[in-house]
Amino acid sequence: MRKARSHACIHILFSFCLGFLNSAFLFFTFRVVLESILVRHTQRCNGFIFVSSQTNLSIPTIDARVGEGRESLWGKTKFGFRYVYNTSSEQYDWFLKADDDTDVIVENLRLLLTNYSSNKEVYLGYHFKEFLAEGYASGGAGYVLSRKAVQRFVDDGLNKNVCRSDSGGFEDVEIGTCLVKIGITIQDTRDSYGRARFFPFNAIWHMRLSDVKRKDFQGYFKYHDGDYLDCCADTAITFHNVSAAGMYLMEHFIYRLKAYGINGYTSTRLPIQPEFLAITDTTA
Repeated sequence: MRKARSHACIHILFSFCLGFLNSAFLFFTFRVVLESILVRHTQRCNGFIFVSSQTNLSIPTIDARVGEGRESLWGKTKFGFRYVYNTSSEQYDWFLKADDDTDVIVENLRLLLTNYSSNKEVYLGYHFKEFLAEGYASGGAGYVLSRKAVQRFVDDGLNKNVCRSDSGGFEDVEIGTCLVKIGITIQDTRDSYGRARFFPFNAIWHMRLSDVKRKDFQGYFKYHDGDYLDCCADTAITFHNVSAAGMYLMEHFIYRLKAYGINGYTSTRLPIQPEFLAITDTTA
């Protein structure tokens, strides 16, 4: 029986979460970077898989057999979605694809998805407009496909050769182009204040002044961020280009840090031990 409202994560090495890793990442920075992903994301997804160029069932990763590097991401993406289509499409409602340096707040993703039906063709993410008139979701920011959208992407896009057949090109542009050809377009995921929830860069980058960001990426963004604290929705979902240390920082600030006296938080322990409260006159 299919689980109700379940989510999967696909890392391209990523409820179902589908994620992408390259072999250098997998073998040379495993303990630092991959462990941060496991802490941040996979424990909160209903299911996950990492698509890489190596198979390691202890993580688990699967070999996409398309080589390494950004030039192979489109090949990994096609492989990853075929894999979840064949193994998990009836078990999960939602499929998130993200990179190995994409930080995800899964709880906020679940909240957003309560507004949609997985039985309809849903495609969500950060809206880029370059290269494609209808726009497409930034690959780095991660994007979500409903179960119905995954089925149509594979059945009507990949299996009928509507999509680009080789592994080249920009992965996010290629999947966006393919989805448009079969009648699926990206939907607006901004909050009621016009603030985005998915982000192609890290939080500090998006908090910069708007004119600086427009100068760098004027042609790409469908909508532009506000300045500083107005940049991002209170229920933001993803940030990209996040280091391993940055992921642990997000984990601490979101799930562990408490402000004494705010939102009903109190503690049986004093914030500072009594012996440190006394002021000692060191001039005597």
